[in-house]
Amino acid sequence: MGVKMLDLITAILAFAAIMIMLATLVTVLVESVQKVFRMRRDGLQQMLEGLYETSIRGQVGAQLERASSAAVSKGEGFHSVAKSLGEGSDSSIQSSMSSAAREASRLASQEKKDNANEYFVRKVAAAQFAEQLMRNPIFDRIPARSALGRIMGWIRRRLVTDDFENIDTRQFIEQLANTEAGDKLASLAEQELKPLLRTISYQFERFGEAASDYFARRAWVLSVVISILLAFAVNIDSVRIFRTLVINPSVSGQVRQSFEALKAANVEKAAQPAPSQSEETGTGAETTGLDASSNRGRSDAAKDADTKLKEALEQTKEALAKFNGQGIPIGRDYFPFCGTVDVDKDNCDGVPPQREKFTKTVGFFGPPLDWLSYQPHWVRWVFARANGWWWFFSTLLAGGLIGLGAPFWYDIYRKAALVLPVAQVAARFVSSGRKTVTITPQEVASAVTTDGTGKPNAKSLPRALRRSDRATISPDDLYDAFIRARSGPGAMPPASHR
Repeated sequence: MGVKMLDLITAILAFAAIMIMLATLVTVLVESVQKVFRMRRDGLQQMLEGLYETSIRGQVGAQLERASSAAVSKGEGFHSVAKSLGEGSDSSIQSSMSSAAREASRLASQEKKDNANEYFVRKVAAAQFAEQLMRNPIFDRIPARSALGRIMGWIRRRLVTDDFENIDTRQFIEQLANTEAGDKLASLAEQELKPLLRTISYQFERFGEAASDYFARRAWVLSVVISILLAFAVNIDSVRIFRTLVINPSVSGQVRQSFEALKAANVEKAAQPAPSQSEETGTGAETTGLDASSNRGRSDAAKDADTKLKEALEQTKEALAKFNGQGIPIGRDYFPFCGTVDVDKDNCDGVPPQREKFTKTVGFFGPPLDWLSYQPHWVRWVFARANGWWWFFSTLLAGGLIGLGAPFWYDIYRKAALVLPVAQVAARFVSSGRKTVTITPQEVASAVTTDGTGKPNAKSLPRALRRSDRATISPDDLYDAFIRARSGPGAMPPASHR
């Protein structure tokens, strides 16, 4: 009984390790999808537009709405005004203005002209405010003249956007200082400007936290969808994997050893000096360090994030290759794909052969047509068998389990590791036939590093799984950042703000 329990716990540890590796791969894929579709940038734009409409507009709205309000008052159409004001802007800004023009036209058609004008002016100003806040000052966006230039520019912005995808509180204040809204704020005296900047920064942080919560839930849904697609594409049968780990303890032991080696390498990297929390995540605020090196620090942090993604992807690929080599049944060689019939003989017996009837007659398009004509026969064969539906729901379950994320499975791994020493001692007790057994605290503590309270030591966890409290930037630092950003590097603040 003890030996079986030990095998079960070892299998749970190995299964959790495999889930961590797969969840890490999904994290990289989700990050790639967000990068290609610019979901982070669009989310920041949406948040800043909402911030303008609810908080900023009451303070500096008239400053930003003059151009659009004047154009509308002259009787120019909403769509022509949106096209004129959005010329040279990012496609997301243009889309936001065009959407405002469509909605304003709908309101005007309902004989609500005043409401339509107010709505359009407010939405256009919000888009302009977001654009000014997100624009990276090192880029000079010049519209391309040729069609090829526009296509290449669109591809480049999809891969490497010219705008910020996330900004912290201090950076928000620095960007605000060099906008039309900043011109209005700069006219205020110091005793008026300081509390106003504090209020604006508070609203920015409040909106940022709400947006982060929404985006985190959206990223979780996206990760679950990608996890399910990955499970079916790679053929990850959760029940088959776990059964293999339970039946073959040696395989479970090899998987755990591989994961422990990978974890030790990550912990060693985590022990090295790292940038601050705001540089690492792009959120939160900084308390000190209002110097010229901050932009360089943010640039280095962005490069470091890309490097980490590439390293994580490579490590995950290597780990999956090792798992497959250790006998873990993952891949399209197994049922129901049966890429190599000899690998899974029992389940792949009777798989319908693929006939190449289009290859010779159609040429280049032959193999895809052969594949399409083969699918109905293959699907009927899979689901006509008793284990076809079992495989479907087990693979679907695997996708859901992977979608729980690496932190969840790391916690499962850590808790199972706490029980492992007890199971090992119990196994030795059963195998030796002893009537008494002593389990020392050192045996239990050897499974996991703790800080004395039973919780994992933060330094022993991989960087991706650690969290820290955000600091709040002081009003004096907010004011200093605003004045320095307006004055330029090395310049003295104006006399009205000394």
